[in-house]
Amino acid sequence: MKRRSVDKIQLLFDEFIEEKSFINLSEASLKDYGEAFNRYVRETQGDLSKASLIEWVKLFKSKGAERSINHYLGHLRVFLKYCMGKGYIESYKIQLQK
Repeated sequence: MKRRSVDKIQLLFDEFIEEKSFINLSEASLKDYGEAFNRYVRETQGDLSKASLIEWVKLFKSKGAERSINHYLGHLRVFLKYCMGKGYIESYKIQLQK
């Protein structure tokens, strides 16, 4: 993905964090959202599509990180649902892993 697209996604994330900060979400939660977002962007070049999310989950599993996937996926899911709710990305279902 082009750097410009990653920058655009970063702006969306910054907007999301600003909203969460406004409602007094804890610093620990904001940090967790940031860690999940940064890992996802680093490993997918910021592609927020369902296909990219599925590939990211597969990558996690291939690394033997099945226990931590839901930690990251749960936090990322909140951001993705925010983007869907604002009409920034197409809606799709995001399930935690068993």
